[in-house]
Amino acid sequence: MRLPNYFAALCFLVSNFAAAQSAFLANPDIVWAAEMEYDWKVDFTNVWEEYYEGITTLKLLRTAQNEPYWDYPHLAHLVYEAAKSKKLPIFKDAKCSIPIEMYDVYPAKAKDTVSTDSSQAADRTFSIEGDVKRWRLRQILYYHKKKATWGMKVAAVAPLVHVNKEDSTSALIPVFWFKADEKPQKLSSNHIVWAKETFNRQGEAKVPSLPSKVLKLGSDIRNPVEHLWDRVKNDPKTVVYGPDKTTPLTHQACLALMAPRLDSVLTFDPETYEDKIVAVQNDLTPEDITQLRLVHHWYWDERRGRLSIVLASVGLLLDTYNTIGEYRGARLLYYRRAK
Repeated sequence: MRLPNYFAALCFLVSNFAAAQSAFLANPDIVWAAEMEYDWKVDFTNVWEEYYEGITTLKLLRTAQNEPYWDYPHLAHLVYEAAKSKKLPIFKDAKCSIPIEMYDVYPAKAKDTVSTDSSQAADRTFSIEGDVKRWRLRQILYYHKKKATWGMKVAAVAPLVHVNKEDSTSALIPVFWFKADEKPQKLSSNHIVWAKETFNRQGEAKVPSLPSKVLKLGSDIRNPVEHLWDRVKNDPKTVVYGPDKTTPLTHQACLALMAPRLDSVLTFDPETYEDKIVAVQNDLTPEDITQLRLVHHWYWDERRGRLSIVLASVGLLLDTYNTIGEYRGARLLYYRRAK
């Protein structure tokens, strides 16, 4: 009798998830949406490592509840304790439809070698401190036409561990999945014991301006960057921010940033057989924006045993090149605060 009940519950969960997603995408003001999955490292041993990887610690609060493992004030510990006490439900799959218990995965055994032949793979146990390297975030990034802003829905999160592959490289695999939300939290709350700001400086988390897995595409807006570009250019009330994400740019400053730019280009003179560097004026267009910088705020609520991941801002990144046309990297144009 339990088997039919289990499948009925599973179908109910899956259908509810699909219905909620469909209702969300049916909003006529949401004219573009894409599903994305990226891996983030959020905990580091020192502030210099954080800085170079685009991480800022916003809050670490020791409490009576987390003091026993405060030598390692990492998200992995907080999630582990919440899942172990069943405050945080965990799941086998990324749709969060198949529940599992913590004792099924921690301490658990991961195959030391990824192989099609299981007899060649040795089991090993892994630990919270050493083996959770990154966090896989599944999210839906969307664009709201009326507000000219991006927003985000969190689908699921998973801690990742390394396993070795047969070619001597390693792969990251999810241990389990759990649900998170995108609700803003107050840093002043004593329930928020861990908080980080991340932006995608990490190589594994580069976000193209037009992700490949598009879930919704409006008839009049094919590229959100083009729509925001026109709004910023033509509407002085559309506010964007500088590199500190808090200082609004004047309309004149925005127009200057988006104006044609002078680039130094290396040319060859066929008469003198000499290389010359000349200044060339290039128009700046939305097509020059190929990457987005997503600024997330991550909060752990100890009372609820819940992770909130909030999209705070979206930056437009401009491709830059040297005098011989080699790609030098991406430069921030400006930030637009998220919905």
